[in-house]
Amino acid sequence: MPALRETILARMAAALVAATPAGSNVYRSREVSITKQMVPAITVLFDGEDSQRIGHFTLRHQLTVLCAIFVRGDPWDQLAATVDEAMHRTLLADETLRQLVTDIVRTGADPEAEEADRTAGTLSVRYRIDYLTSASDIAALPQ
Repeated sequence: MPALRETILARMAAALVAATPAGSNVYRSREVSITKQMVPAITVLFDGEDSQRIGHFTLRHQLTVLCAIFVRGDPWDQLAATVDEAMHRTLLADETLRQLVTDIVRTGADPEAEEADRTAGTLSVRYRIDYLTSASDIAALPQ
């Protein structure tokens, strides 16, 4: 059984498929570059985690997730904003995800433009996801 962290990340990616202008171009992580034919696209990336014991049998985790939105066109930041709004709405409304976590907070976003045959850009949006696990099994919810 995978750690609950991986279950949460996979659920985030699954919830976003077909729910944003990125359509099916949503990836849990991606080693290969996003090509211009694949945009708009979203990658859901593990970006760190802090954990602390809050009881003898329970750990509280604060997971940082980076959702990178890739777009191409002018103005690229407005195109990214449309994907961003749909992504945020989808993540906060997903009932399956809400059952796995105790809180989801958007903590920031960083734009990055690049010159190409058409203006391209990436909007990297960070979320803090709080969730609980059993202290003895990070794949299990606490009892």
